[in-house]
Amino acid sequence: MTCLRKRISHIRLEQLMGTSAQTIVTLCPFCNAMLTDAARVKGVEDKVKILDIAEIIRESIAKPVETKQIN
Repeated sequence: MTCLRKRISHIRLEQLMGTSAQTIVTLCPFCNAMLTDAARVKGVEDKVKILDIAEIIRESIAKPVETKQIN
């Protein structure tokens, strides 16, 4: 008998991709690993980025702050 159950990580990835989000941010290293693996297995790595919150913070710190001059 063939098991037809889906992995929870694949179900969660499908749910998240259903929101049309281009980036998924996690706080949990385990969730990050599971969603990244699910994206790889499902072949959607080019459609969605999965990042840890620390990566978002690092990117925001590394970018120069834009300032407007008041004339």
